[in-house]
Amino acid sequence: SPASAAGWFVKPNRLGAKIGIWPDSRVADLGHALELSRRVFAAYRDDVVVQPYVAGRNVRASFLGLTPETGVEALGVAFVESGADFQTMADSLALYGDTGEAAKTAGHYAEPELAPVADSQPVADARIRV
Repeated sequence: SPASAAGWFVKPNRLGAKIGIWPDSRVADLGHALELSRRVFAAYRDDVVVQPYVAGRNVRASFLGLTPETGVEALGVAFVESGADFQTMADSLALYGDTGEAAKTAGHYAEPELAPVADSQPVADARIRV
């Protein structure tokens, strides 16, 4: 049985931007987790991390250093309020380029709200930047 009563969460080990996270990435049994690992490997040649599912707020950390001297002050740390338990690859794709335009046309475009962590939890924000 899962280490968490909420089940397992299966995510790619090295991919970003929600690539390889599907609506069924939260699973109740390891057989389904194995199926997802095979799907990720077939599509992206990546292995997966199977971890206890932990409910909570999603946080995005973004960094763009324009010079070698750029430090943690350039780190953007924000809560992602998407209205869902977790964001999927489809959610991410619906925000960008042609797929974003198609989502807007179809009425499926839902841009998440970003709220700076420092606004509500300055101590957590400071710890992230250490």
